[in-house]
Amino acid sequence: MPQDDLQAAKWFRKAADQGNAQAQSNLGLMYANGRATPKNLPEAAKWFRKAADQSDAEAQTFLGSLYVRGEGVSQDYIRAHMWFNLAAAQGHQKAIEARAELVKGMTSIQITEAQKLAREWKPSASTGTPDQFTFVASSDGCRKFASVDDTTLEPFMRWLAGYRDGAAAMAALDKRLADLPRDPFLLGALVLSSCHANPDRSIGEVANGVIEMFVNKQPGRRLNLGVPKQ
Repeated sequence: MPQDDLQAAKWFRKAADQGNAQAQSNLGLMYANGRATPKNLPEAAKWFRKAADQSDAEAQTFLGSLYVRGEGVSQDYIRAHMWFNLAAAQGHQKAIEARAELVKGMTSIQITEAQKLAREWKPSASTGTPDQFTFVASSDGCRKFASVDDTTLEPFMRWLAGYRDGAAAMAALDKRLADLPRDPFLLGALVLSSCHANPDRSIGEVANGVIEMFVNKQPGRRLNLGVPKQ
């Protein structure tokens, strides 16, 4: 089993337990695909539901698909339509397409009930502590993490390195970090410096540049930092 998958699962689980919706959705994907863990569709549905309840459109779409197929949950077109509808309201294209296909096999009564459920649905709040960045989402703005200590940024950067190039890249990054004089805000300072010229960049873009600086591999390479590879 790839070491980077195991690392990703470890950090996704830690963050998911803290209530981070993106981590919950990614953990659901790992259970759904059998990556770094045996395939377990009921467990995947559980984590998709936790993220979906926090308005994560990707998780809502995945959960709707499970309801359509009856995988990990009882087949329920009304619930599937509700989740697709909620994700579609956020502009999620796959949810829009899935909803359009689903209604072909639904009655008008079922569609009306699903729409009613979607209107009445209320998101739940994350159980994570807002000022504790236990997990870093790659799409988050870099300014958000300019003063965060290395206990948050370092695991995230290790995961990015492993996501792209596996355990060898994580080992190279670890070696470079070990060779540097350390203070608890070294990576935060680098983020702040890299973020200064273009403060609207994502933390994923900034961290990728810092990783390249450390390990000197393919400078300037951009990563697809959305979800774990299928």
